[in-house]
Amino acid sequence: MRDTLVLRPVTPGNSFFSFISDHCKDEAAGVDINRSCHRLCTLMRKMGAKTAAIRALTPLDAEVKEECLALRTYYDEEIPIEISKIFFFYDQLLEAEAHQLETIDGDHLLAVATIINFERPINGANLPKSYIYSATVAVPLVDSPLHCRRLPLLNNYLHIAGHFSCGVPCCENKTRQFMVKGTFFCQQNGVTSVCAHSALRMTINNMVSPSIPISSEDINRVVGIDHVSDKIGFGDRKGLSVKEMTKVCRHFGLSYIVKNFGREPTLAYNDYIYKYIESRCPVILGFSTKGSSHHVVPILGHTLNTDMWRPEAEPAYTIEEASRFERYKSASAWVDHFLINDDNFGMYFCMPVESLKNRDRVKPKSGTKTKGGHDADQSFTAELAVIVLPSASVTTAPWEPEWASIKILEKTLAFLQVHDIAFDHWTERIVSSILVTPPRPLVLRTFLVRKQEYSESLCVKDFEGNEFTPEDKELLLANLPELFWLSEMTLPDLYTANKTKIIDFYYGCNYPALKEFKEIEDRWIQIRFPGALFRQQGAELRSEALSVKSHYPLLRFKSDTTLEW
Repeated sequence: MRDTLVLRPVTPGNSFFSFISDHCKDEAAGVDINRSCHRLCTLMRKMGAKTAAIRALTPLDAEVKEECLALRTYYDEEIPIEISKIFFFYDQLLEAEAHQLETIDGDHLLAVATIINFERPINGANLPKSYIYSATVAVPLVDSPLHCRRLPLLNNYLHIAGHFSCGVPCCENKTRQFMVKGTFFCQQNGVTSVCAHSALRMTINNMVSPSIPISSEDINRVVGIDHVSDKIGFGDRKGLSVKEMTKVCRHFGLSYIVKNFGREPTLAYNDYIYKYIESRCPVILGFSTKGSSHHVVPILGHTLNTDMWRPEAEPAYTIEEASRFERYKSASAWVDHFLINDDNFGMYFCMPVESLKNRDRVKPKSGTKTKGGHDADQSFTAELAVIVLPSASVTTAPWEPEWASIKILEKTLAFLQVHDIAFDHWTERIVSSILVTPPRPLVLRTFLVRKQEYSESLCVKDFEGNEFTPEDKELLLANLPELFWLSEMTLPDLYTANKTKIIDFYYGCNYPALKEFKEIEDRWIQIRFPGALFRQQGAELRSEALSVKSHYPLLRFKSDTTLEW
């Protein structure tokens, strides 16, 4: 029967290279190496997969029917197509034990991948092409027999992930539903889809976790690609434009902004993107490659290096007299990688943030000159980002509340001094850090927060065991909108060791663009110090006492599960 699963051991000693050759015809024929399939199998080895269950599909099966029809429409002939759907399990099962799939632990399904093989008629020859049409891969956990359990990865923060229901045929006429917490992955096939299709599918499907994932053909219908009158690779059609990508976002009810880094070469792309990733806003990053080519990848999260030397050392060694903004460091300074899915290479890769920073590269025949007179090659540089927002009402860019938090902090400190109000212990430490020469920077972590999420974060204790009272919570929440920018301010030691903050700064997220910087005076909502909350009251600041008087845990979303150092 077609629904029958073939069980195959994939424990050490069973070659994944042979396994891939059996299911990727292009690799078996020596035409190509499918790096994404190798990455999938590498992850399965790391995560302790012991059994692969394989089910053969036909081009008429519902989940691949439309994709196969698109391929045959593109080539205008009945090209050969073979399809394998592969389930990877943590459990070791024998062929006669397929019925045990009904009883194994629900989180032991590690990945599901559908691989399509088709033959491309090229110059009179038929060359095989293989690609992962769709896959769901669980959030990586380290298989740790020493600890008798599977452990999260150290300092990996995966913010864009979903919960996917995956049906597995266990035995005749029976299907078991597994719930996989992970991400959706797919590859382009190069003819009816390109990297932009894959990036959009991965972004949208990971954001909303639909029961039926959005397909490449769903995207093609939106932009008008029918593989007959409009087909990829013919005429001016090389892929999808940014305008078409945003049209797809609108079609599926998503709000977005587009940031062109090429027009602002001094803007640090990683700092700009980080604030949205920390806000759990999906980001599609576009960068230049060789020649005039471009590629796009979805960003899913980031890694954090709490032993990073540069954030503190750079200002100490290079700045003689720090300006206002040089006394502060965004939390992005401790982010060393973005977590990405790249349809050409696979899932859950760590991309060093330094990789795509704007730089001069020497290359002949380029029209741009470097300072030394050489021609500059700007390949492998971040060019743009399509950022998917939680609401169309988010119109305020995150740099504004972060800069405003600095200004208002200084204003509040000046107010306390003028009125001869003593600083609390931790505020004293902040003042000492920013006034010393060279300064020790204050850390700023800025991200979007919902009022309910912030309310839930108020239920823990500060470093000295103090708690917010019901009256404190009511006071803190009273003036907050349903969605706002939060800037958490702290010291480097508290951020990297304790994961705690000293000050919360609250700012609206739906303002129009600033005409003058002084407008921030009317846009901030409130600022919380240890022991006190400050709000504006006319030209003065009004303070209310609070019970929490020490540094307090950073706001963490419920989805954050990682080992930390």
